[in-house]
Amino acid sequence: MKEAQLNTESPALPTRSGKRSSGILQHTLHDYSEVIERPTPLQHHPRTHRRTLFKDRCTPFYGVPNHRVAFEVCKDLVNGLDLLRKAGFLHRNISGSTCILNYNRDAQIYRAKLVDLEYCKRYQETGFHDPKSVSREFAAVEVMDGEWNLAKSGLEILRLRKTLPPFHRHYYHDLESLFKLLTWYTTTYLPIDRDKNQEIVANLDLVGWKTKVFDVLFPRESHLERRRNLWERPNKVYSDLMFVVGWPEETVAILLSLSEIPSHFESEYTALYRNPPQDKAVRWPDARFNDSLYKKFINTLDHVATHLGTVGSVSMCGLLNEGRMKNKRPGEEKDETDRIPKKRG
Repeated sequence: MKEAQLNTESPALPTRSGKRSSGILQHTLHDYSEVIERPTPLQHHPRTHRRTLFKDRCTPFYGVPNHRVAFEVCKDLVNGLDLLRKAGFLHRNISGSTCILNYNRDAQIYRAKLVDLEYCKRYQETGFHDPKSVSREFAAVEVMDGEWNLAKSGLEILRLRKTLPPFHRHYYHDLESLFKLLTWYTTTYLPIDRDKNQEIVANLDLVGWKTKVFDVLFPRESHLERRRNLWERPNKVYSDLMFVVGWPEETVAILLSLSEIPSHFESEYTALYRNPPQDKAVRWPDARFNDSLYKKFINTLDHVATHLGTVGSVSMCGLLNEGRMKNKRPGEEKDETDRIPKKRG
């Protein structure tokens, strides 16, 4: 009878013992096998790579397809800079990489926008630490010089030099950089169809273009005074394109309208100098900058775009490099024009 009772007894549960340590009763289990279940083995999955593709793909301004598109998208960029002005921000880095465009297939038009907005800075901020710098090729003249350009403003303005605030970037400098970017495109790409104008292309003076136009617009550090002379004589480059390089007269006549824009900048700059900030402030009030200069810029773009049409374009840099490649020796360095990105395709 005792054996039967022993056989029907349930399995022994884990025993628990207790002991005191520093006045605290601690319990310890001596057998875990019947209490804790074995964990389920981990399931390892192979690594998966995922890429997200957005519908809209943008192209830097360097890849603009023709002059008509260049002028149309520049109007978007001018409006973008005007919106930044109204919000009180400076972009400070206008270049072909920060001005991008995409093609809207439904509307069949190109639209442009500004990027790198996270580096924008409020105009009224007066901190000395300002590491962001504009691309040298497209910098405003005053930004390159680091001082107010009062040489053409007359004796009256020169007398006000001591009343002007310390030099700083303002809204119009961003707009001037955009004008320099547009000037780069209009003087580097000839708006003709190459296949239909082989004779014109064959007679172009590429060396004259390099020395009289490109090196003047985008000089080395030791020749920055050439850029200043260009600002004072804006039509000189376009006349050299016709008489020295050999661009068609009708093309240059249309582009010559762009030489009116520097005079608009000069008028606005002089107006700033004539009205220094009050109470020795280091910034002009935001209300002192208006949309007049932006509207004049857009009106000029409309005029030129209407007359140029949608013809193709021939890269002067491309022609120059084609000629150099024919006589290039192994190990020769790249041409100097490579320091500015070229249009793809």
